[in-house]
Amino acid sequence: MKSLITTLTLSLGLVAVNAAQASLVDRGGGMIYDTDRNITWLADANYAMTSGYNETGWMYLADANAWAAGLTIGGFSGWHLPGIGSLDSSCSYHMPADIYSGTVFGSVYSEYDYGTGCTGNKMGHLFYEELGGVAGQDIATTHNANYNLFQNVQSQYYLFNGVLSWDLGIHPGPGEAENKGAHFSFYDGGLYPVLPYDSNQGYALLLRVGDV
Repeated sequence: MKSLITTLTLSLGLVAVNAAQASLVDRGGGMIYDTDRNITWLADANYAMTSGYNETGWMYLADANAWAAGLTIGGFSGWHLPGIGSLDSSCSYHMPADIYSGTVFGSVYSEYDYGTGCTGNKMGHLFYEELGGVAGQDIATTHNANYNLFQNVQSQYYLFNGVLSWDLGIHPGPGEAENKGAHFSFYDGGLYPVLPYDSNQGYALLLRVGDV
């Protein structure tokens, strides 16, 4: 009887583990559906290089957006970079609206959250909750079985399409408005601001809304 109970307990444990990882579903054709977020990821995390669009896959944000907009994969269009919001309480750091003194005159920026542990955005959700990533550790060495659903994952920065923090137009002296963008590091699970927004560079991990 004790043996039967032990066997059942182990079986239920395996079911629980499988259920926890079942939110990523391989749809074939290089597409991975996330049932949690109702989005489909492109399994090739450096498709810009694989497809021959870019020699290394490392691109400026504008180039990545233009490339993604023209893609049709498996008969499906609508591929794009993940978006980013300003506030995410799961992040390790919060930056209040304040003066950024990195330029001669400075600018006042809207508040935002950044750092590790950010799961409110789609890329952070993928890194931590789907792939088993750990803050401060490279996804290539610390991950779960879902990691093997993807190919060409770079231990580097991946691009977000969106503004993390807005220049509020308040300048102590002459200056130009420069909004902050963001990218996500698969080397340590961190979400980091980039200034100015349009100078952002990184790799492109694409998604589309819905199932395929």
